[in-house]
Amino acid sequence: MRKKALKRRIEDIKARNAFLDEVLRSLMYTVNPPRGHYAISALLNHLTAKEVEMIDAFWKWADMQDRSTLTKEALIRAFDARMPMKLRGQLSQMLEDHRKDQTPQFLHYADLVLGKEGPPGAQER
Repeated sequence: MRKKALKRRIEDIKARNAFLDEVLRSLMYTVNPPRGHYAISALLNHLTAKEVEMIDAFWKWADMQDRSTLTKEALIRAFDARMPMKLRGQLSQMLEDHRKDQTPQFLHYADLVLGKEGPPGAQER
């Protein structure tokens, strides 16, 4: 009987966590300031406050660079150099998420790293 109760408890926790993840995802779409976006992203991705600050500092650095000379390789290399081990190599995934969310301040970087996105529906043909 203990095993059954423990299994039920585990399933309840999984269901609650899935619900909370969905609540946080829906909040992400309503929060406009980038700092709020980072906070929600941090909760969803289990990031520490220091990691969120590092990500914020990276985007501030990127915004100060000359966009005409910034390359995909330079951006990826700079990201990986500034991030802790668990975030290295995740720039593409972060930019894919920003592109899905249509976060305006990141669309240029998404186009640079992921390639230009065609007109809506072009990929479905």
